[in-house]
Amino acid sequence: MKLRLFLVVLLLLPLLVKGQSDVKFYSKGKMYVQYKGTEAQKGATESTTLYIDGSAKFVTGASITQKGRTELTGDFVNGKDPSVDEGAANQLFIGKSNTENDGVIAFIGKPVDGKATLQRIYGDVDVAEATWSRALQKSFNWIDFPTIKVEKGLPGADDDWRKVGFVMVDSSAAVAVDYLNVPATDRFSVKASYDVNNVYRMNSGHALIRALSANTSQPTYSQVNFDFYKYDDSDPGNIIDDGAFENDYASESARPLPLGSTFGKTLRQTDGWNRLMGFSPPFKELGADYMFYHVLTKPNGSSFTSYEGPIVDPFFKMQAGRGYFITMELSHADHMSSIDKRWNFEGNNSGIYHERRARGGYVFGRMSFEDYSSKPGGVQADFRRFTYDDANVKAGTDQWGKRDRVEVLKTEKFNVEPVQVELLKGLNFVGNPFMSPISLNCLLGIAYNGYGGDVEGSYPAVPDSEADVKYEVKLLGDGIYASTTDASVQLRPKYWLINQAQAKYDATKNIFEYRASYDFISRDGASGGNIEKSSSIVDPTKYLIAPMQMFCLQTEQPNGVTITMDPKLRTFGQTRAPKSASAESAIMRDWFVVEAQDNINNVADRTTVIFRDGALATSKDSYDSRKGLNDAYESDNHKYTDANGYESEIKRAEARAIVYTKSSDNMTMLGNAIPKKTKELPLFFNAPQETQEITLKFYGLDNVEAVQGVWLIDRLLDNKTMKVSQGDEYSFVSNTTDSQNLVGGNRFILRFYPDDSDVIGDNAEEISCYYNSSTLYIKGLNEDDMNSDVTIYDMQGRLMARTKVNEAPSMRYLKPLSLGTYILKITGNRNYATKFVNLQTN
Repeated sequence: MKLRLFLVVLLLLPLLVKGQSDVKFYSKGKMYVQYKGTEAQKGATESTTLYIDGSAKFVTGASITQKGRTELTGDFVNGKDPSVDEGAANQLFIGKSNTENDGVIAFIGKPVDGKATLQRIYGDVDVAEATWSRALQKSFNWIDFPTIKVEKGLPGADDDWRKVGFVMVDSSAAVAVDYLNVPATDRFSVKASYDVNNVYRMNSGHALIRALSANTSQPTYSQVNFDFYKYDDSDPGNIIDDGAFENDYASESARPLPLGSTFGKTLRQTDGWNRLMGFSPPFKELGADYMFYHVLTKPNGSSFTSYEGPIVDPFFKMQAGRGYFITMELSHADHMSSIDKRWNFEGNNSGIYHERRARGGYVFGRMSFEDYSSKPGGVQADFRRFTYDDANVKAGTDQWGKRDRVEVLKTEKFNVEPVQVELLKGLNFVGNPFMSPISLNCLLGIAYNGYGGDVEGSYPAVPDSEADVKYEVKLLGDGIYASTTDASVQLRPKYWLINQAQAKYDATKNIFEYRASYDFISRDGASGGNIEKSSSIVDPTKYLIAPMQMFCLQTEQPNGVTITMDPKLRTFGQTRAPKSASAESAIMRDWFVVEAQDNINNVADRTTVIFRDGALATSKDSYDSRKGLNDAYESDNHKYTDANGYESEIKRAEARAIVYTKSSDNMTMLGNAIPKKTKELPLFFNAPQETQEITLKFYGLDNVEAVQGVWLIDRLLDNKTMKVSQGDEYSFVSNTTDSQNLVGGNRFILRFYPDDSDVIGDNAEEISCYYNSSTLYIKGLNEDDMNSDVTIYDMQGRLMARTKVNEAPSMRYLKPLSLGTYILKITGNRNYATKFVNLQTN
């Protein structure tokens, strides 16, 4: 047995367990690891100070001063509780010297019983009594490694290279590393996966790589394990496939149709639409050959597909910092015949068969793809069109010429250096090029304090007086300026996010349909269109762009502009910007959000109202954002013909607004800046196709100082008026006839001044209630409360009863209820909410 020297100096003793399996090194104390006094080269295996034959878990109280080499054969587990602030020890490693070989964590797990292993870095959330979440741990307790060295070697011929033979940052983990040392036979992966608790979202591990060792093989070290939907074929007799089709191997004349039992699962919505992700490549470049038979589009400011249809050219290379749309299993037969004929591999006529397409997701990484997946006999045999090996380039056959060629691509590697992106005039789809979140507070002119004392990544707030003129955004390039009022500068101080996009193939019409909802974040507030229930982005200081997430920037420069995304944009978790500075307070005031929530379909839509001196009533104001992103982003329907003459239609459905305001030039507005002297603003609501309950919610009203208050007027209910405050809700029943007889078509009005006729005086008696013998008693009512809505909910938020105030000063409402606690809400000139308890059995 190979002997190692263990040298560990502990202030609080950790526990070392040794055995044949499931060995765990557990530490909740301070630890110092120091090199031996030998002539061995620092960082080399001979210099190892601490050898852990198994996994290592570090919990609250643990810290490591790493001045030597630690070898690990198992997983590295972060068990710290983010509710406990340990100062410098929050990130586990302390006292680093930023010298590559001064402190090394080496992952050396070799094959066990002839099978290669996977070593993970992950957060331990499997604690029943834990009161914290993955997101909090990734935000507050990211692990700040000195040097990570991977020494696992190549997997064997019988191993699945997609799953073993590398070190992976799990989706539950966030790490920074000073130096990454990954030789040519090894790989370093980051896991991204659909969120099992929220399938509309991708959850990624975070890896902030500061520098690469000279020993790192850049063309092969990077890998992303990207799980797009649930697919498990480990049991051939019971394959789980949320992307399954009814007729998977249909002939060319019969396109495959999605299997109805997959609707509402991890890939498809309940209505059969596929989740379409706004995606940006994790590498400097990413080949499209991974995506044969799946959807990849390159959008522009007015089309999901740039009017060219889905990209089916496997030689297309996605660029870092660019935004694309991707989905899987939409209709793999779209180009089935033409793909097989155009891309026969190297003259052997084996074809690029759709049966071998990627399932469940992708493993982005050229070594795994070339040397395992697409090798002869591999799970995706013949799919690759790029290589990292200069000696492996092939020119193709005489029959197909360059269509069969293999090109060198050595740029599929994580971005560590600044990334340049060229923007054209108008709206541009871009993305986060790094594998850690980025903050765009610099674009908004909002202060940022950096992460973990990162002084270079910190910057102060831009006062309103400067923002109205212009200010330089240095982390997006020298000479890049933004302004809240001057549209002639390079960038507008806002960005858009594509969150819930969908795609669907309509077989009867032979048409591909696309639709998207979006949010925007601005210096003056935030809003979202058709967003998911409970998804709140009303605080722009805390919004981060996730790894591989698309966002949109706008420039009005006639010849475009080139921005440079600086690695200093990278951060962890939420920005912890202080909000006490007067300049920041000015940034955050005088805007509010109205949200309309469809309680049946579980979706919501938002619109923002922003009060600004000098704001224009038209939609051309610099503060404004239209529903639909820009003037050209409307519904389109056109035909696309591929290289072989196969024709498909493409339709991009205009995003349907539920709630919105309008500008004076009749544009539907997502964010509407209005002059502070505005007295009233129509609020439009698109009624549903059937009668149902809708709830209006109000956010950000505590920011409003420009007007005396905000009142909601319901024109359909005889101008029923209520003053709204932060967090207030207004529930109503709606149907298709709501606005048919209302002049102007708007059911609601937002009023910004008080009216004594609908404000109850200070001498009004306080409302109270109690429940007895199946009857609810309400006291303290007056004439102004008449016809106010009375609603009763259980503690799960389910509507139990609804009536109206019909008597004053008290009323009774007979309603048998089960034992339990309930919530009473009265909505009208006065708003009242309380809890009451039924202790009697009815």
